[in-house]
Amino acid sequence: MTDQCQKPNHLVRYAAKASSLRTWYKYIVTDDKSFHGKTIHNTVDHYIDTLADLDRNQFLSHGRTSDSSIVTIDFLRQNLSPGEKTVSIGAGNGEYEVHLVLDGQDILITDILDAPLSVTRRLFPEVNTRNLDITTNNFEDQYSDLIGAFDNVFVASLFYWLTNDAAEIAIRNMTRLLRPGGCLLVTFRSKDTFLTWFIDEIICRWERPLNAIKRRLITGKPHYVFRNFAGYRRRLSEFQNLLTYQTGLKQISLEFASPHKELQRSTILRLLAIPEILGPLIPHYGAYHNMFVLKYDP
Repeated sequence: MTDQCQKPNHLVRYAAKASSLRTWYKYIVTDDKSFHGKTIHNTVDHYIDTLADLDRNQFLSHGRTSDSSIVTIDFLRQNLSPGEKTVSIGAGNGEYEVHLVLDGQDILITDILDAPLSVTRRLFPEVNTRNLDITTNNFEDQYSDLIGAFDNVFVASLFYWLTNDAAEIAIRNMTRLLRPGGCLLVTFRSKDTFLTWFIDEIICRWERPLNAIKRRLITGKPHYVFRNFAGYRRRLSEFQNLLTYQTGLKQISLEFASPHKELQRSTILRLLAIPEILGPLIPHYGAYHNMFVLKYDP
């Protein structure tokens, strides 16, 4: 295991279901009038892989230039040791994990959907992939060969798709994959703070009509605004307790990164250079990447 597996932080444990889980929406501009004023629940069933049309080298280059990819890949490199076995849950096309596999790490890339994994299989046939449903109640029977088989479980950006009930099942199943002393590595996004609420519901919501007007001036045809379901936001303390409630997981470390990225979602804030000015002043409060290391100590 990594040297980060030290004395865990003290956490007050309470039922994760006692929640103020907030639905997170994105406000999107479209030229399709049928979407105007509607709320679209865009679930994982409508998965669109933005990297599907890239070739192998372009796929890898994206990971070297995207801020989110750089931060996540560095987090993995800091916490995975040679010779360890790792499984990545909800990995999509494996845009982070592939870089580590090519470095020599033993990583099984999994997702519930076949579409994103097909991209990985096409571009990187040397990578191990598998379809896996982490929220099933029949996990030990369905995946008996994987139980207790891994030194690390990695999860990136999965939990904002899950309700608390589904997240509790997922976390219990993740611990079943770990050997005693193994580590759960989690990048947690969609943190719920006053800042994220203000950007979601005030700035981004009200600047979209301005963007619709701008699009009309540029294209000469009308544009419309609709609201798109983008997942759930949780308070950081709530997520910490969700990870440790009724499990053998103990928090070892928590790092914060990319405090400017939340601010960059707003066109207006970007134009005013607010992300560059305010981001460094609120590294914890405004962090886009909240990176946990937890040790499984049953």
